[in-house]
Amino acid sequence: NKFIVVYDLIGENKNYDDLIKRLETYPTCLKLNKSAYAIKTNHDHILVRDELCKLLDENDSIMVAEITGCAAWHNIECGTDAFKDEF
Repeated sequence: NKFIVVYDLIGENKNYDDLIKRLETYPTCLKLNKSAYAIKTNHDHILVRDELCKLLDENDSIMVAEITGCAAWHNIECGTDAFKDEF
């Protein structure tokens, strides 16, 4: 399964380290921008969300959306070739 994970940690001085470390444990993980990643996993979208929510505060937000085929982008951090090769 291929997903885009977008999050926002609300509040000042938020620590993204634990969330980023968890995202990087998925079989494929590409950073798209400051708070968006593309991942591949055998898990479904609900399980991914639930796993990541364990690392969030109550007021933080997250969305996990399946990548189904079509996409367009500009200036993603992982680079166009990396994204095209994996997704």
